Amino acid sequence: PSDRTIKPADEGEHYKDLLVNREWWYYSTVFSNDCELAGWTLLVSFNRMARNDLGWTKPDMLFVVLTSPQGARYGGVSERERPILGEYSFLKDPVLLVTSSDSGFRITFEDSYVQGRSPNWHLHVEGDNIDINNHDLIIDLQFFAPSSGYWTYNNRILDNSQAKIASYIYLGCEVTGTVEIDGFSYDAKGIGHHEHTWSTGFILSKVLIRGWDWCQITIDNGWNIYYSKYYLTSQLRSSKESNTDVLTNLIITTDQGKTL
Repeated sequence: PSDRTIKPADEGEHYKDLLVNREWWYYSTVFSNDCELAGWTLLVSFNRMARNDLGWTKPDMLFVVLTSPQGARYGGVSERERPILGEYSFLKDPVLLVTSSDSGFRITFEDSYVQGRSPNWHLHVEGDNIDINNHDLIIDLQFFAPSSGYWTYNNRILDNSQAKIASYIYLGCEVTGTVEIDGFSYDAKGIGHHEHTWSTGFILSKVLIRGWDWCQITIDNGWNIYYSKYYLTSQLRSSKESNTDVLTNLIITTDQGKTL
């Protein structure tokens, strides 16, 4: 049962821990055939990156990828460098700001944000630099998880929120709302996925884990498949598949996450 117990403290920020310097909140969805964006997919991710992820800088990042079945793509990556340790002030706060309490959490990145508490989250995306080709995007979606979440990784037996490396997911989320592209608004609904991950940069990049993949698949028959893998060998230096990579999840649910 502890693998499916996620508390309000788990959903908020962990990067305030001295040893945790990376934290990501993912939201993705495949829009259903009975809405105006049938077959489109969306990924939004709020990322606090570690210094050794992208060189010497420590960026806060917002990923937005909206894709049509025909291959049209909107969105991009917004990157803002955080001040280095010792430079924080009331006039120079990090761009990605997280506040949390027992009533829920809120993450903001300039004009975009996500807020709520399991099983409900509200996702809003807009801003001048959201789309790489200067399209106007406004995304306003409600995520509802009909089933409990699931811990895919953590380095503790009890009190998972105190882990230095951890990840949990919610599968089969019901997603409703609107997506506006260049002034045209579309009703949207679909099946989504929410994932929250945090870790130390030292463990993830220097000692054990050298890369990672994750994928969420929604099938027309109502099944959802989740796949993730941490690589124990560098993906930049070798094209060979390692035989020793064992940190992998493959999860199938036929009932929106009730049974895994």
